[in-house]
Amino acid sequence: MRSRNNHDATESKFETFGDNSPANAWQSWVEEHTTPTERQSTSRSLPKKKTQTITKTTYIPAKEHLEKILPFPSLCFCKKPAYRSYTLEFGPVLECGNYQVDLDNNLVKTKYICGFHVHEMSWEKLQNRIILEEEIIADHPELRACPLYNFTFCAMFHLTNDYLNIPPSTPTCFCNEPVVVKENKNLLPGNSKVIELVCKNSDIEGVKPKCSWILRAKEVAYPRPKICLHQRVNQDEYERLRKAKTMPINSQNKSFSDGHKHNLLSTLMLSNGSKTSEPTILPSGSRAPEMTNYNLKIGNESLRGLKPLESSSLMIRNESPVDEISSEMSSFDSASENRSPRYRSLLVPTSVIAKKSTSSRNSLMLGQSPVEEDTIEQEKTIRLNNKIEELKTYIKVYKQRNDEIQSLYRKTKTESENCQLITYRYKHELEEETVLRLNSQKRLAILEMDVVKLIAEKEELTQKLNSITIDEPREEGKCIVCFHKAIEYALVPCFHFAYCRTCSSRLNECAICRQPSTGVRKIFIC
Repeated sequence: MRSRNNHDATESKFETFGDNSPANAWQSWVEEHTTPTERQSTSRSLPKKKTQTITKTTYIPAKEHLEKILPFPSLCFCKKPAYRSYTLEFGPVLECGNYQVDLDNNLVKTKYICGFHVHEMSWEKLQNRIILEEEIIADHPELRACPLYNFTFCAMFHLTNDYLNIPPSTPTCFCNEPVVVKENKNLLPGNSKVIELVCKNSDIEGVKPKCSWILRAKEVAYPRPKICLHQRVNQDEYERLRKAKTMPINSQNKSFSDGHKHNLLSTLMLSNGSKTSEPTILPSGSRAPEMTNYNLKIGNESLRGLKPLESSSLMIRNESPVDEISSEMSSFDSASENRSPRYRSLLVPTSVIAKKSTSSRNSLMLGQSPVEEDTIEQEKTIRLNNKIEELKTYIKVYKQRNDEIQSLYRKTKTESENCQLITYRYKHELEEETVLRLNSQKRLAILEMDVVKLIAEKEELTQKLNSITIDEPREEGKCIVCFHKAIEYALVPCFHFAYCRTCSSRLNECAICRQPSTGVRKIFIC
């Protein structure tokens, strides 16, 4: 098994391809539908709903085989470093190292390759899974999309599935006939099967020609295909397209975030404007409360409102509320002392009377008259009334803002419910599209392979047509039937002048136009 450093290097190499490109989007989709215990089911008919089944086809490789299965860097079946090419759909693709040999040496072009073909992103994740869990799942969704990848997977791990399994090209056996892929389960214990290529008539009795040509899929030298299954691009173009795909997504997310902030600020400013447009009627003699902007924060933060009143406006002469009430009560008692002692004794407690008498003595000692004390008490009463009116105004404003916040909350709740409904609908549509994609992947792979085969067959026939040697033109003046005697006669009624006397008398139809002959005419050439 590889060391941990190699494993980290694999992960770091994989992170270089992490982006929002189509290849990464495909990988993300594959990961969403691949879990350790569940895999997407494969059905021929189109199901109405996406279903998942537990995959039973697994393979646990032996530890002594891990070095062969998981080399670093990746090696093809030829034991050469795998050649990396780039595709738009699947990202980097690893293939036979002979492709790299052709790039290094333009004078030598290899005619044969091995059957190694994997998608690097998915392959490295599969390698990491083997290192961590030592378990391989045969029904990986990406194997459905590429028959060449599935062929390499089945040949390496001795597993089979219901997906399309096709080699990169088809070699010929000793009978000069194309070979076929065969699964041999007698060579390995358990459910493991060896992928072999054999003569197509080897298992059919009484059919000829037949030969003993048989090789394992990893040992076959395949003719180099002239047409690639995937659309290839160079590395510079791949990086450019990957960045081009990433930039619109980032700008879209940024514009969405800015638009969301703008809508929130507009809502708050509108609520502030509606409050300021309706002025509050304050009582006479009272000053308008000092208002500050309030901030609405979602989360665990509190709702911060108006600026609290200063301590100097709430306290007079640094007195506590209890002392202030006591002083007011004492002044009231001093004013009513001369008028009604009995009334005073009924309303004022003894402790207050004692405190009043003390304050009265103090006021007399300070030289204040009862009239001045009444004036001071009246001023205190007016200030208290003003404070009460201010507090009532604050309470009214807070109630208005509370109503607006409740209205905003109800509006947000309604929008949240609508968003949940839209999310559910989109989720349902995504599930249907996923089902359609899963069922169309196999058909798409078959069509791609058919197109590749037709193009290869067309080129082969074109080469054969060009390689056919054109026969030397026949000698002029010789009969087109016997090629020995001179041309003397023409057939009637087509008058094709191309026959000798003997051949013209034997023909019932013209050898050129196939028109029935009614007679012959001798032509004299001067």
